[in-house]
Amino acid sequence: MSEKKKMIDHITHIASEIFREVQLGVPPELLSADISLAQLRVLLVLRMGGPRRMGAIAGELGVTLPTVTGVVDKLVTKGFVSRLPDDEDRRVVIAQLSDAGSRLTEKIWEMGRFKLADLLEKLDEKDLRKAVEVTDTLLARVKGK
Repeated sequence: MSEKKKMIDHITHIASEIFREVQLGVPPELLSADISLAQLRVLLVLRMGGPRRMGAIAGELGVTLPTVTGVVDKLVTKGFVSRLPDDEDRRVVIAQLSDAGSRLTEKIWEMGRFKLADLLEKLDEKDLRKAVEVTDTLLARVKGK
């Protein structure tokens, strides 16, 4: 195994350990929202990717169009998702987060940010500078720079 592959394996293993130890928890708003795992998955797809055609959501989740339609119907009823017509094809329906859906998914992101901030607080300035350098480098690679 090459040295580069060993380092990548080490980093991915350590990242998994960190995520397991941090235990993000569940925001109280999510617990009281009465949504299923399937509904949460749709909310997260919309949170990460923005408004989507129903077929695109189905493809991303690896489920059928009728399954997504049923899940989105329930999310619309609960006020977490809105349906929009497609300007180019009136037969197509686009799902997007409503204000309530945006607030709910933001709580999930906030919890992760708070946990990460708590973890970073434990670093001294020297190690924090290293972390800044690595995260800046990773972000640049993700953005193709």
